[in-house]
Parts: sequence; structure tokens; C-alpha cells
Amino acid sequence: MKDVVYLKQVHSDNIFTYVSDKPSIKDKEGDAIITNEKKVIVGVFTADCVPIILVDEVNKVVAAIHSGWRGTFNSITFKTIAKMKKDYNCKPENIKAYIGPHIRECCYEVSEELKARFLNEKSDIDKEKLFNKNNLNLESCIISDLKKSGMLENHINALGLCTYCNKEFKLHSYRKSKGDYGRMFAFVILE
Repeated sequence: MKDVVYLKQVHSDNIFTYVSDKPSIKDKEGDAIITNEKKVIVGVFTADCVPIILVDEVNKVVAAIHSGWRGTFNSITFKTIAKMKKDYNCKPENIKAYIGPHIRECCYEVSEELKARFLNEKSDIDKEKLFNKNNLNLESCIISDLKKSGMLENHINALGLCTYCNKEFKLHSYRKSKGDYGRMFAFVILE
């Protein structure tokens, strides 16, 4: 392993590319990292937000995305795939997505104002999939962006684990712990 790379996560749609011979991006503020460097771990920290790992085995390109409600609202996943296409000639049909544990629609209650913003911005998503009463389904937004980018449905993999209510695994949840929380590290490496 050559390096472990992560960003100062700020709930944005800022995307960076890691290249070993360029100045470090570790001090940059952003929420997605793309690389084609071998033996470099790229990853994101989460504790309710959605970790998404993208892998293009054909072009040997990977990405790690941290997507909270702001990143999801601003389509950080779609934008990351667009950057992979532009910078590395990736084809969405060659990319596989892995969606990790996050707060799910069973537990993620949001304000009426935020609900209205999502209903307006993500109007192409069925309202029943987007919300369970006032509980937001971040995963449905992310899957919609993955499909819009051209990714094949059978290349989308989701664990289906809720960080807030899962009792089978010790998962960190910002909301459940009321601010006194650990974080999980979702990462990917090219061999």
C-alpha cells in the first residue's frame, strides 16, 4: 500500500482526483475522491451519511463518495460518475456501485421544509420511494442518479443496513448517539 487518502468532508458536492505525483489533496474540503492509482486506499468516513464506492474494473478507476442530504440533494454521485467519464473515459455500464450502511427511510425524519425541497428537486422519483411520511430515503435518490448516469441496474449493490436501528452490527450513528459518535471508514483500493 502506497497511501491512504481522504478529504476534509464538508457535506458538499466537491470532487477531487488523487494523482500520486501531484500535491496532496488530503487537506482539501470535499466529499468524493477518484483515482486510478494502484495500491492507494481512497475512502470516506460516515456515521449516518451514505458511503458509496464506485469501481470501474475495465478502466481500473475507483471512487469513494460521502453523501449526506446536501451531497445527495446536489447529486454528488451523478457528478462523480460524470467526472470519471470526463477524466478517465469510464463508461457507466462498466461501473459497479456499492452503497454502504447509512440512516435509512425507517429512521431519517426530516423537516417539512427539507421534504418540500427534495420533492421539488427530485420530482422524477416516485414520492412513495422518496419519503416514508417525513422520513427521507437517501438511497432512492442515489440509485436514481446512478441509473441516470447510465449505470446498469444489476451493477448497483446496496447493503440495506440502517445505522440508526440495526441491532445485528455495531454501526455508528450520529443521530442515535446524539453527537457522541464514532465513524466508519468505507474504502477501496486498486491492486
